[in-house]
Amino acid sequence: MKLLRREGNKYRYRERIINLFPKHTSYIEGFFGTDSIFFAKPLARYNILNDNSKFTLILKRIIMCNLKCLVMTLISLTNNLLEKE
Repeated sequence: MKLLRREGNKYRYRERIINLFPKHTSYIEGFFGTDSIFFAKPLARYNILNDNSKFTLILKRIIMCNLKCLVMTLISLTNNLLEKE
């Protein structure tokens, strides 16, 4: 199951794309999307990620903050949805 589905997803081509990268200390992703490239490559010293989808950027921040934060957020969202039913 994929959490996010986006047009132009590079997941199937991630290894081929990453092998084309030169050695680098900065990585700039103009269209974050599902970010299959970013998560498949070693971290650069500086990483800049961008997307015009607020949902995508908020989800990225939640995942990167830490696992406990992610779990607590998912529990909170689940509880809110259950209260509305």
